[in-house]
Amino acid sequence: AFCQGASVTLQAPAGYASYQWGDGSQGSVLEASAAGQYSYTVTDNNGCIGVGSFDVTANALPGFEIIGGLSYCYGQSTLLVAPAGYASYLWNDGSTA
Repeated sequence: AFCQGASVTLQAPAGYASYQWGDGSQGSVLEASAAGQYSYTVTDNNGCIGVGSFDVTANALPGFEIIGGLSYCYGQSTLLVAPAGYASYLWNDGSTA
């Protein structure tokens, strides 16, 4: 699993002569940037074929709630509230609370 907007590297088992992914790409590694099932076919030096797949999920990005005005004048402020339950928080101004 990975966060929306990111990607994850999928690695088929090592030791085969050739690799082909469901999208037609070749090689033992595939970069997945969307949720879904990614299948691959491997062929060894004797011509024996094997298949496998990865089920990839994308975790939703956390949202936040704005309490107060959506626009304000210089020197004023509004309150952004992140949902509870995350291990850590980091806002774009560097604060962590």
